[in-house]
Amino acid sequence: MNAKQLVLALASAGAVLTATAPAATAATTAPQAPAAPQAQTAAQTPATGDSDVRVMITSRQYKSKSTGKCLDSRKNPGNAAVRLVPCHRAGHRDIKHQLWVVYNDGTFRPLINTKICLDNYHRNIVRMAKCNDSKGQVWKWTGGATGKLKGKRSGKCVSTYPGSVYFRMDPCNTGGNKRVWKRY
Repeated sequence: MNAKQLVLALASAGAVLTATAPAATAATTAPQAPAAPQAQTAAQTPATGDSDVRVMITSRQYKSKSTGKCLDSRKNPGNAAVRLVPCHRAGHRDIKHQLWVVYNDGTFRPLINTKICLDNYHRNIVRMAKCNDSKGQVWKWTGGATGKLKGKRSGKCVSTYPGSVYFRMDPCNTGGNKRVWKRY
């Protein structure tokens, strides 16, 4: 098991990772059974020589303020792979579909498959695609516990619409709660 696989395995088991020094190995605290989905953090992975190793910042659920549903990903990439569905509780068999790992490079990846990224690949379309280091896969969270998910390429925010399970990109300063998310 390489360092990347170890970090993902520990995070999915509920461990919280912390760095002991800038280039040091990671230490873990004992996994705890959270009452609700809980943020996981990692500061530094061990040196492996693998240029694809990225640092995982957090994994959380993202709930739309306008629909009350959560951002959910299927295991494989595609236009229909990201959608809004009712939020799962901790311990639910599909919780990994709703836990999003935020990396230090700005990518949002579902815990179920961290080789795919949330992607704004064409104008207003949001989908899941194989991670490829494009600006369409770089996102910025604007806010604290409640905020907006802004795309680096478009400068627009991920928007939801009641009655629809899919997303689009719209200007961040319009639309009220359609662009507001709560992360937990």
